[in-house]
Amino acid sequence: MIGGENYIKLKQATDSLLSTLSLACPGLTLYLSGRDSISSVLSGLSSNRLWLPDFLPPAVHNVALQTGKQINFYPINHQLLAEENWIDQVKKDDIVFVIHYFGIQQTALLTRLKTTGAVVISDISMMLYNVNSWPLISEQSTFVLGSLRSTFPVADGGFLSSRTRDVVGPDKIASEEFWVPRAAALLSRGGSANRGFMSNENSALFQKAEKWLDEHPADQRKISDCSRALLLTVSDAEWNDQRVQTHHNQAILATHLSQLLNCPQVRPTRTLPDIAVSQYFTFFVKNVIRDRIKKTLEQNKIYCPILWETPFLNPPQPLPAEILSIPCDARYSANDMKHIAKQILAQL
Repeated sequence: MIGGENYIKLKQATDSLLSTLSLACPGLTLYLSGRDSISSVLSGLSSNRLWLPDFLPPAVHNVALQTGKQINFYPINHQLLAEENWIDQVKKDDIVFVIHYFGIQQTALLTRLKTTGAVVISDISMMLYNVNSWPLISEQSTFVLGSLRSTFPVADGGFLSSRTRDVVGPDKIASEEFWVPRAAALLSRGGSANRGFMSNENSALFQKAEKWLDEHPADQRKISDCSRALLLTVSDAEWNDQRVQTHHNQAILATHLSQLLNCPQVRPTRTLPDIAVSQYFTFFVKNVIRDRIKKTLEQNKIYCPILWETPFLNPPQPLPAEILSIPCDARYSANDMKHIAKQILAQL
């Protein structure tokens, strides 16, 4: 006997979040990763001229390079909105990749791009907490895509959809070298959560999976059967509870950090005066102070990712050196948020 007779049973939700996403984003097609969905859509477009924001994950830039597109960059400001002084250069059938950062919709940009005849690809990976925004972004974009694994409890997963174009599905099998270590890592993290993540087993597994993904080009691979099944277990009601808690946490941070608006070292994004639901609360602060705050929070086991280094730009985009992204998702309580705010204010 090898132990397969006693398997883990998954209970499918009657109102799965996947169904909600499918309704908002018609023609939803699932991939192994967001990178695979980007590769799929870019490879299927004949136009060679691609516009990318100058504040973006290196993985997006790498996929664009793999597809051989002619890359142009457009500017993103400290409000995490696109400047508009470049749009007159966009020609019919140009491809414009739009990132909706931390729950903030690029509404003005999408409206302007409608008049250009460009092919608009909206990345809503950071909008998955902001469900109400999905239909509008889908209506204003040629394609909508994103990464599921960055937000949902799944080992792998990316998606692509379009209201106006046919979406060619993935034609390669899911890579076990990627999704199996991540599935094991998620299980390990769930088991160790009540012990305060004392074991480094889950982080080692996550690192192994990410290393494999970074070393292998995006290749239009399918989502694993494991993650497809897991997606069907996440109910819309359950996810709404998490969204409500996340929004509540963000509101607490905004209230307790409101004095930052008058601090000369800080450049707030819209998430301070006007809350947009995201798993991170973001603002910009001079990098020496930012690094000091990060170190203090790390000592309290609050880890703030730096998003994102852009060494491929000349000169590099200044935002990564100043951004502070504070996790505020449903894992954290109101008291956690108050403690974080107190730690931040003590460093200014």
